[in-house]
Formats: sequence, C-alpha cells, structure tokens
Amino acid sequence: MKAKNTATAFALLAAALYAVNVPFSKMLLQHVQPTMMAALLYLGAGLGMFLYGTVTHERSKSNPSPAASCPTPSG
Repeated sequence: MKAKNTATAFALLAAALYAVNVPFSKMLLQHVQPTMMAALLYLGAGLGMFLYGTVTHERSKSNPSPAASCPTPSG
C-alpha cells in the first residue's frame, strides 16, 4: 500500500512541476532563444536524473540488482 501512495505522490509532483513549467517557459522564452531554452530544459532534466541516480545508488549498494548476475549477449 505504501508503494502505491508513493507513486501517487510522485505523479502529483510531476503534474505540478509540469504545470509550473509551462508559464515559466513562456515568460523565459521572451528573453532566451528557443535552442537555448531546450538546452536548459534538457540540462535540468539531466541534473535531476543524476541526483536521483546518486541517491538511489547509495541505497541499492547493499542490495544489488539481479540483472548484474545475468550473462551478457557478447558472452
């Protein structure tokens, strides 16, 4: 039950961040070129994924993924 509540909270957070992003992007687009805007958005997404990966990697060191023990296609 807790995982379902966590997933719901993350979904609501994602929707709220998206809702805030649209007006902010329109305002910022008046001062920044569209290519630079796309670069900033991708940079922010990349930084967020890096931070998320860093946090979850620390927790998973003691419990490694079962995929790590699977053989690779190259042998």
